[in-house]
Amino acid sequence: DWNASVRELLIPGKDDAAVTKKRTRVRLNPLASIANWRCKKIEKQLSGWQVTNRSPSRIING
Repeated sequence: DWNASVRELLIPGKDDAAVTKKRTRVRLNPLASIANWRCKKIEKQLSGWQVTNRSPSRIING
C-alpha cells in the first residue's frame, strides 16, 4: 500500500464542504519516489521539449 508508506502521496482535493464525492490529489514528487518512470518532468527549451526524471523527495512514514 503506497499511500501508507509514502507520506503525502495522496492529499484531499479542493472541494466545497457540501460536496458528497470528495476528490483526491496525487502529489508528483512522492509519486516519482516510488519509481522514476511513473512521473516525468517535461520542459520547453529553445531547442524543443526536454523530458527528464523528477527529483523525488523520498519521505517514508514510520
